[in-house]
Amino acid sequence: MPSVRRAVEEVGFAADLLGDCLAELGRGALGRGALRARAVAAEAFEIGVRPLRAISFLAVAIGLILGASTTWVPAPAGFGRLPPLEALASARTSMNFIGILVLRELTPLLLAIFVASRSGVALTARLGAMRVSHAIDALVVMGISPAGFIVLPSLLAMLLALIALTVWCDMLTLAGTALWFSWRAGISTRLGIAYLTEQVSMRHVLIGPEKALCFAILIPVIAAVNGSRLDATSGGESQTVARAATAAVVQSLVAIIVVTLVFAVA
Repeated sequence: MPSVRRAVEEVGFAADLLGDCLAELGRGALGRGALRARAVAAEAFEIGVRPLRAISFLAVAIGLILGASTTWVPAPAGFGRLPPLEALASARTSMNFIGILVLRELTPLLLAIFVASRSGVALTARLGAMRVSHAIDALVVMGISPAGFIVLPSLLAMLLALIALTVWCDMLTLAGTALWFSWRAGISTRLGIAYLTEQVSMRHVLIGPEKALCFAILIPVIAAVNGSRLDATSGGESQTVARAATAAVVQSLVAIIVVTLVFAVA
């Protein structure tokens, strides 16, 4: 089947691309090649610093939404007449669950979707434009590895930015939830943070960066595969690049969901 064959070819191309990036990284570490530190820093700025205000706002908003969602669950009969200590215990249980949910699932998942939709598409469009304009062929003629020159800086920057953003968004989301309970339940922010992290183990803390590491590899590789395998004869330049960007987003989202599922059941 053509679709299966194409999928196998893309997986093989992705493996070759990742291998080329690792080879270029090894040569750079041994002093036999250039790692282009400035390019890595510029990519990290684009991925992690430029959208930081939007990401921070979304993280706090999600924390507030999670806090507000606890009021949507119908309370059992007589809940409103619970003694203060029992009402506090109920809020404490909800906050324990939210704290684990944020660190394990929500933050890495939503952040990966945001980055794939923004930075992944940008990388696909850049490579696609270079492909249809034969700029990648020019790099090959000059003896420059396209993987090392274009993809590797994006891959390294994605690793740095996505892990750092995961930790940052974890803190902001938990702070947003604590603010909600402080406003609606009268629980101090300091006590709210304590309740949110009460049942959190080191495994819960580490699983977010572990997922971010996987996403940071998958997103640029998928974007690079779709951008590098364009055929300029399949249509106009803009339509061809647009189709590649759409495919990159869809494939990245599927990969993100699959990785999240694997971590959940493992």
